[in-house]
Amino acid sequence: MHYKYAEMISKEEPIPNIDYKMQHPEGMEVAKRLSIFEEYVAGYLHRLPVLKNIPLHRFLEYFSWYFSALSIFAVYLLSSLFTKSRRLSLLSALYYAVAYPAIIRTVDGLFLREILALPFMIFHLYLFLKSMESKKMAYPIISGALLIIIFASWKLSQFYFLLFIGFLIIKYLLSRNTDGFKKPFLIFTICQTTALMLCATLVPYLKNRSFILSLPILLNAGLLIILVIDKYKPLKMALKISLFSGLIIAGILFLSQNKSYSHVYSVFLYKMKYSVFSNMYQGKPPP
Repeated sequence: MHYKYAEMISKEEPIPNIDYKMQHPEGMEVAKRLSIFEEYVAGYLHRLPVLKNIPLHRFLEYFSWYFSALSIFAVYLLSSLFTKSRRLSLLSALYYAVAYPAIIRTVDGLFLREILALPFMIFHLYLFLKSMESKKMAYPIISGALLIIIFASWKLSQFYFLLFIGFLIIKYLLSRNTDGFKKPFLIFTICQTTALMLCATLVPYLKNRSFILSLPILLNAGLLIILVIDKYKPLKMALKISLFSGLIIAGILFLSQNKSYSHVYSVFLYKMKYSVFSNMYQGKPPP
């Protein structure tokens, strides 16, 4: 399926609104059901004069390898912020480059949607840290642009962002309320909220899945509102924790968008349950 749409874009063929060959007989609404941003990137790149003579299947292997390599560079930059050492940062990048989880899906040149999203996730983390230590507006703005690419590329990016927004909330609760922290954190949160709203309105498959009513947007918008209120009228810690807890509970219980990913949550929970209790059940699935 991924190869088919990348090939159509490479050949300048229009992708049908409803593809009856992919789902018969009722057809499948491609843009509303699938995230095909990566196929557009690969297809348009393959149109370039210097690349169009490469067979598409071989080009997609190169595409996967080179975009996977971007993650190595991103890890180097991210590590450099923590270690302040070129040598340690290089060692971190080299370790990532040969780590089994990092290469298992890319060593064969597989054309997977996370291939495009993963390096931008790491760059997104890097730009967040740079935003916290620099007054340059470019960092939070670029991070917002990367967030749009991340969500447009891979539907499971939502789980990455849930972890990220959880980290932001914890950092906000534990950090000192100084202007040196509040202002860049507020600017970054505004850029992230704007990017999420653009995703919800411009990316077809997210719009179709009611992403505007998703837990990531609820938590990010809630964080922004609490930040603004706290800026002009400082809030007590107990009230902050109560507000965020209420947002999380309300989002889990009432947002219909969560149903679109319920099967993914179930798989994660099952894998965790099986990995923890597998020895107890001697290789049999736990009840």
